[in-house]
Amino acid sequence: MNSQSIGKYQKVAIRLWVVASLLLTLGLVGIADSRSDSAIQLTDYVSAFYLAGKIVNQNDAVSLYPHPTDLTLRGAPFDVLGHKYLPATSSGNFFLFMYPPLVALMFAPLALLTDRTSLLIWQLATMVLMLAAAYAFKKSEAVKQSFFIMAASAYTLFCVMHNLVIGQIVVLIGVIPLTAGWLLWRHQKNFRAGLAFSIIVLKPQLLIPIVVLPVAALIGGWLRKDQALVRSNLRLLAGMTLGVLLIFGLQICLAGVDSLVGWLRCLRLVNSVVVGESSTPWANHLFLSLPGLLGTTLNGPFWQRAMPSLQGGLLISAALFLGFTSNCIWKSGFSADDKKRVSLVCLYALIPLMAVYLRDYDYAILLPAMWVVFFAMNRQSPLFAPAYQFILWTIAILNLQMILFLLLQGSAYALAAWFTAIALSLVGVRLCLQLCRLKQAEKVQP
Repeated sequence: MNSQSIGKYQKVAIRLWVVASLLLTLGLVGIADSRSDSAIQLTDYVSAFYLAGKIVNQNDAVSLYPHPTDLTLRGAPFDVLGHKYLPATSSGNFFLFMYPPLVALMFAPLALLTDRTSLLIWQLATMVLMLAAAYAFKKSEAVKQSFFIMAASAYTLFCVMHNLVIGQIVVLIGVIPLTAGWLLWRHQKNFRAGLAFSIIVLKPQLLIPIVVLPVAALIGGWLRKDQALVRSNLRLLAGMTLGVLLIFGLQICLAGVDSLVGWLRCLRLVNSVVVGESSTPWANHLFLSLPGLLGTTLNGPFWQRAMPSLQGGLLISAALFLGFTSNCIWKSGFSADDKKRVSLVCLYALIPLMAVYLRDYDYAILLPAMWVVFFAMNRQSPLFAPAYQFILWTIAILNLQMILFLLLQGSAYALAAWFTAIALSLVGVRLCLQLCRLKQAEKVQP
């Protein structure tokens, strides 16, 4: 059998895998939506976003978050109202809303419907958003590629399936702004790219790497006296700053200052008490970052005092390493297009070392990077091999984690979560090391 025949069989196998993943996703969504009322009301969408929309519709945005005197999240206003508006849940269930008030306002219209209908509409809306992101990417970067294969390939990443089944919003406030921002940045529309990236502040743990990369490129360009690189990253950062200010200003105008302050207060409380508040303690091992797992595993007075320094040290170290990697990329002689593509791939390579509150479904943010590698990247470039290997290993690790999540419970799954976080961290570090070791190209790649 010659290599051409093997290539054809590989393409057929890939298409079958993509179609099977799409059908599996639709089947899982159908099964999930046909469950009991209590199961529906405990999905992430209903227990957080739908409930937050209901509370906002009562003109009570302040109750989304703990009061200034609250030292615990259980019994906080949102938890109390959760048991009031979602009666099918039990007294042992716990409700928490960690997003800014603007997110609650976005779901206020859907909260006028029944919980089951609202969940179904949101799942359909999420699928439409992914189709829109895939279409925009294909039109700009992969004109010759099959739109169906590109769009359906998203479901080969099991955390994307998970987003749909539980009704999470990573596609809305992560994948969409990242795709739009990168496409604008790719075409030198830096200020507008910054505005698009700023939307990710609604999920702040995912914004950290997007700030690190342009800052590092800016510093590197300034040291090398590369004025064009400095100006482009200044425009990008200016757009991000203005976008964040506009988002916070909009939140204050629509929901008031108190609700915004309450959100910041909630974020401070979460890291210290969320572990003990869950009705199923092993569920906290859904954290898939080393700072998060350290915070949920190491207890006692000493670790409570030391944990902020330990987590902060991991964040700073990873940010410096990511910044150094970015500087190596921009110092190389590869084409600007290849540099921007591999920058997108390595953007979230070190997120398992940087974010505290990082769940399995948050890794859907890697979807645009997967599209870049599989459908748009120059396969003759030396940058392609490390990026391709990173994406394949990351997909394999995340998909294995989802399978283990379904099969294991308790301490067994806790060990699996540690394995996943460490493996993802090592794969990300390996990518950055490979990019740093690549010698500067003698000629700019076509």
